[in-house]
Amino acid sequence: MKQKDKKVLLIDDSIFAHTVVKDLFDGHEFDLVAAAIDGEKGVELFKETKPDVVLLDIVLPGKQGDEILEDILKINSDAKIIMVSSLATENKILKCLRKGAKNFVPKPFEKQELINAIEEVTKTGAVSYSVVSVLKDANIGGKFFGQYLLAKNKITSQELEAALKYQKEKNLTLETICKREGLLNEDEAKQVHNVQKEFPDKSFAEIVVEKNFLDQETLEDVIKEQKKNQVYLGQALVGVGAVSQEEINQELKNYKEEQDRIEGEIVYNLYKLEDKDAVKIFVSFTVNAIKLFEQMLGIPVKMNRCVPLADSFETREYLIEQKAHGALKTSFLFNFSKEMARCISSVLFSKEVTNVDTYGIDALKEFLNIVSGNCCSKLSNIGVNIEMKAPELWVEGTYPKKGKFTYVSLISSGGDFEILMKLDKV
Repeated sequence: MKQKDKKVLLIDDSIFAHTVVKDLFDGHEFDLVAAAIDGEKGVELFKETKPDVVLLDIVLPGKQGDEILEDILKINSDAKIIMVSSLATENKILKCLRKGAKNFVPKPFEKQELINAIEEVTKTGAVSYSVVSVLKDANIGGKFFGQYLLAKNKITSQELEAALKYQKEKNLTLETICKREGLLNEDEAKQVHNVQKEFPDKSFAEIVVEKNFLDQETLEDVIKEQKKNQVYLGQALVGVGAVSQEEINQELKNYKEEQDRIEGEIVYNLYKLEDKDAVKIFVSFTVNAIKLFEQMLGIPVKMNRCVPLADSFETREYLIEQKAHGALKTSFLFNFSKEMARCISSVLFSKEVTNVDTYGIDALKEFLNIVSGNCCSKLSNIGVNIEMKAPELWVEGTYPKKGKFTYVSLISSGGDFEILMKLDKV
């Protein structure tokens, strides 16, 4: 085992996230020296422990993560802070980078992805521009496909980690190519980084042209070279010998067909809804939930039926609500049986959860946070801006069922359940 010589502080309101991160560092040089479930406690622990890296969630009780980011940087302007959140929208990422975060890792993350981010930040101390892949949604899309292959037992988790490492090593940045071709020297590269520290939303390409290090034509040639050598997750899996190119081609086709089928079935059944934003949001939320059930939890899910307009629904043992605002003010509801909740929390904790106690409920909430965060990111890319509040557990039979609901009934190996959206306007 490596010597633990890098101290990490985690600030996240999910006990489940604390367990995952602690297990993640087993065998690495990182040590989770402290963990807080709210920002104010996190700031106190930062002062006490003086960590090398801070992992900071955005949605927290009281002050939000981007405010805590500022509080920590007031104490130590050189603090190395990585945002770890499911709310990986372009606006959120850029806002945190502008305020001083060094990187942004979207949930759900691969083990190697978070380790890479921490290693990069501790070595360079500079803003990591690997977040560009997150802004382009390539990271999240590749991640879903990787989890899809895992769920189908086409690859192992070790092969996926190896592929992610291979991908990182093979995908050359514009800076690397420019230096290799003698188009940019170290001093010029340093000047570009200094500008990026002040304006994190400015790309490397913009700055090198603005500073006349490269003309537009040369830059376009470099970008073509980068794209020509871009390695995607499927290619990386082939590169590490996990699968053949023929298998990847077939699985990509199967994956796309499966997602198209799910979206098609939901949209067809929601034709009665006149609010097009409501349809977009509900379809995105439901499709992302199904993906994560199958690819993050490994629980196969099948759509049973879709009800576009309902006056009521039967409440199960666990009803968790997430309120949304923005393009549409609404509530999303996950309606779980006790058995389904036990199944989800057991998978997340990697051990049998006999009673869905506080930790089990926390695992459910964390999972739903990831679902909603991914949904918000996807919708942001098509111009529909929506934000979700933290999940809230309702006691059986107490939810105020007023208005109309649209819902999808789903069947899985752990039991059946519903995803609902409250419709204030019909």
